[in-house]
Amino acid sequence: MMRAWSVLCLAALVTMASSAQVLRFVRTDPAANPTVITATKLFGFDVIADSIAGVTAVSFELRYTGAQYVRLAAWKPRSLSRQSVYVIDLSDTTSGNGSIHIGVLSGQPSSQPGMDSPTVLHLDFVVLPTAPHGALIQFNARSAEAVVGGARPVVVPLQPTPLVLRIHSYVAVYPGDANNDGRVDQRDFSTVALYLGQGAGGGALRGYRRQPASTLWEPQLALAWDDEQATYADCDGSGDITLADALVVKVNYDSLRTATELVHGSQGAFVQSPPVGRPSITITLPAQRIQTIALELALPAYLGSLAITAAGWTMDFVHYDTSSGRALCLASSAAPHDIPIIPFHIEAGSQKVESAAVLAAYALLADSRTIVPVSAMISSITQASEPTCPKIYPQPACSDDLIIESSQATIATIYACDGRMLAYLPLNAGSNRYPRVALLPSGAYWLHTDSCTVAFTIAR
Repeated sequence: MMRAWSVLCLAALVTMASSAQVLRFVRTDPAANPTVITATKLFGFDVIADSIAGVTAVSFELRYTGAQYVRLAAWKPRSLSRQSVYVIDLSDTTSGNGSIHIGVLSGQPSSQPGMDSPTVLHLDFVVLPTAPHGALIQFNARSAEAVVGGARPVVVPLQPTPLVLRIHSYVAVYPGDANNDGRVDQRDFSTVALYLGQGAGGGALRGYRRQPASTLWEPQLALAWDDEQATYADCDGSGDITLADALVVKVNYDSLRTATELVHGSQGAFVQSPPVGRPSITITLPAQRIQTIALELALPAYLGSLAITAAGWTMDFVHYDTSSGRALCLASSAAPHDIPIIPFHIEAGSQKVESAAVLAAYALLADSRTIVPVSAMISSITQASEPTCPKIYPQPACSDDLIIESSQATIATIYACDGRMLAYLPLNAGSNRYPRVALLPSGAYWLHTDSCTVAFTIAR
C-alpha cells in the first residue's frame, strides 16, 4: 500500500511539473530562422500565460539586453488585453538594459473565472541600423504573476521562459566568393546552386539588395540574410540568387583574398556599420498644462527605423506603418507641462527624411481632464551632416609610413591611377598607419571609402 501511495504521489508531482505555469515569448513575424532578427527591420512576439486556467490579469517586467540596439516600436492587444493595457518603457539606451513594465487586465470581476492560457499581448521591436552583427539579445521577465479569478481569486507566480535572438547586421562580402572561404573556385558554383531561387522575389529566405552593389573584387557591405551563407551567395547584390550570380563567380574566378583582407566569418572579421547621422523632425505644440498628447504623422514609407522622443515625456505607444508611412504616437507625463512649446524629435537613423506632416494632434488637459485638438507643426527638418573625408599625410609621401586620419571606422581601398586596386584597409576611428608605402612606386593614388575619395601622391 505504501509503495502504491508513493507511486501515486510521484505521478502527481510529474504531472504538476509538466504543467508548470509559465510566461512564454513566441515569435510571430515571418522568418526562415526564428532565432534571428535583422538590422533596420521589425520583429515581434506574443506573450502567453501558458498552462494556467481562469486568468483575469497578468503583470510582469520585461527585461532584455542590448537596449541600445533594439527599441520597442509598438504593442498590440490580444485575447486577454481587450480592455486595459499599461506599458511603461523604462529602458536605458546608454547602459543597454531594457526594462518595460507591463500590466494587462481583462476588465471582468475577479470573482468570475477568466481565460485559460491566454495570449496576453503582442510586442513589436525595431533593430537599429547600428546594431553589431552577431550580438545576442535575451528577453526575460521579472516579477511575472497572474490573477486567477473565481470564488477565491488568487495571485499566481509565472515562471518566464527566456527568448534568445541573434542580430544579423551588415557584413562585408566579396562578389563571387559565394562560400566566403577567401577564394573564388568551383565550389562557389555549388553554393550558388544550393540557394538558387531564394531571395526577395521568392523562396523561403528573405533577401536584401546590396546598396550600392557591383561585381568588382572588393569588399562591399551587405545586410545579412536569415541564413547568413546566402548573403555571400548573392554575388551580384540583387537581393535574389539567380544564374547571374554564377556569372559573377566566373568573372572573378581564381581571385584570392589575402590574409590581411578580413571579412566577417570564422576568421574574426572586421565589420563596419553603415554611416549613421541624426536626421530629425521637431514638432512644436502650444502647451496648456498638457498631461497626454496623441499625434498622427505622415512620413515617408521607406524608413527602416523610427524613434520618437521628447524631453520629460514617456512614449506609451509608437506605431509606424512602413506601407503607408503613417505614424501614431501617444506620450504622457507624470507632471503637467505648461512650457511655451513642446518639441517632439523624430529620428530615422541615417535615412533622409524627404517630407513630413502632422495629420492630427490631440491633448488631454490636466486641469479639465478633457481631450481637445491642438495645433502642431513641423518646425524643422535636420538631415545628417556630410561625411568627413579621411586626411592623409605626409604629402607627398616618401619612404615613411602613410598616416590616415579617419573620423569613423570604415573600409578603405587604395587604387593606382590606372584603376588597379592595390590594397584593402580597415580603418579605425582616429589615426591609422599604412607601413607599405615603400612598396609603391612614385605616382598618383586614390584612397576610396563608402563616403568619398581622397587623392594622394608618392614621391621619392
